[in-house]
Amino acid sequence: MGTPNTKNHTLGKGSVFLDKLDPNTGNPTGERHLGNAPALGFNMTLEMLEHFSSMEKIRSKDVKMVIEAAPKFTFTLDEPVADNLGLTFMGSAEDVTESANDARTKTFTGVNANRYYDLGVRNVGVWVLPYKNGTAILNEGATVSGAVGEGVILQVVGDVTSGTLYIKTVTPGFVLDEAITDDGGTPGAAECAAVESFDTAALDVFDTATPATKL
Repeated sequence: MGTPNTKNHTLGKGSVFLDKLDPNTGNPTGERHLGNAPALGFNMTLEMLEHFSSMEKIRSKDVKMVIEAAPKFTFTLDEPVADNLGLTFMGSAEDVTESANDARTKTFTGVNANRYYDLGVRNVGVWVLPYKNGTAILNEGATVSGAVGEGVILQVVGDVTSGTLYIKTVTPGFVLDEAITDDGGTPGAAECAAVESFDTAALDVFDTATPATKL
């Protein structure tokens, strides 16, 4: 159909593939489907060099040439999978194996309100808030609760010693929502706030005795 013509419309559909070159050999590694791409864009940027003649009273432009052409192709993806995110940051996705480590102790000093503290590991097993130098981080009557599996919030209710937060993996002493006791002696696992697994690397501790305050 000739142009111009009001019937020359395009409803574009298609798939986007990317063939990433091997960084060592420069050879293609095979095309990968990037998923649904609702938007595509093309652009060309040109850098021009202009030359002017100074042989007359009025300077005149006698040459104009292209010295750089920078084509650009952009697209929007609906699937932020690991491989696509790696391309976004000019990296690559790879599996990382984290070895098991029993009875590892993690200490946070100078804990402040309204802050999150990263444990640095994932799939934390059973852990406690233990005593430190004879002082209970959770004092008598405090309780620990949380939604096992959601992996975000550990709620502490009652008297809490602030300033330092201690995390230590132990054998399970008891489960969620059980009260802390203090018999005046050296506490065992059952006297600490042992809780079940939280599948997360982040821990958020609340002191609900003073709402909206995080330790």
